[in-house]
Amino acid sequence: MNGVDDHFEEANKQKSSFLVKAWMIVAFIFLDLLLSTTADYDPPSLIGDIFPVIQTAAQLLLLICLTIMFFLMISATYPFRVGLLSALGPELRFLEVALISYWVIFLVYAGVKIPAVLQIDGEVRVRDLYDSTAFGIVSLVQKLGALVLYAGSIDGLLRLGEPRFYEQGEWTRNASVKRALAKVKEARMSGHAAPL
Repeated sequence: MNGVDDHFEEANKQKSSFLVKAWMIVAFIFLDLLLSTTADYDPPSLIGDIFPVIQTAAQLLLLICLTIMFFLMISATYPFRVGLLSALGPELRFLEVALISYWVIFLVYAGVKIPAVLQIDGEVRVRDLYDSTAFGIVSLVQKLGALVLYAGSIDGLLRLGEPRFYEQGEWTRNASVKRALAKVKEARMSGHAAPL
C-alpha cells in the first residue's frame, strides 16, 4: 500500500510542478504581448529615449525565460529522462519551429531597432522609425512571429499536459525499438557487428 501512496504523491508533485511552469509560461506570453504591442511607440517622458531599448531587453529576458520554462517542462517527461528525444521531437515540432523561428526573428528585430533608437536625437520620435521601410517590415514580421510563438507555446503546453508524456507507453516502446534497430543497422554498416 505504501508504494501506491508514493506513486500518487509523486504524481501530485509532477502535476503541481507542471501547473506552476504552465502558469509562468502563460504569464510570460501575456507580458510579451503587452510589451510587443507598445514597444514601437513613443516612450514615456519620465524615462526618455532609452525606454524602447529597455522594452526590447525586457522582451529578450521574457523570451529567455520562456525557453527555459519549456526546457524544464520537456526535461520532466519520460522520453527525455530515458534519452528518447527522437520520440519527443515529432510530438512538439510546432513548438520547436515556433520557438527557434521567433528567436531568429526577434534577434534581427532587436538588431535593427536598438541601433536606430540609440541614434535618435530629441526631435525624432520612436514612431518615426516606421519611416524606414526596413524597420516597418522587420517590426511587422516580429509581431506576426510573436503570434506564431504564442500559438506554438499554447500547443506545446497542451501537448505536454498529456499524461502519456510522463509514463512509459506504447509510443515510447516503439521509439526504443526503432532506436535499437537503428544502432544495429549502423553497427552492421560500419562492419562492427556480425550479421544475424
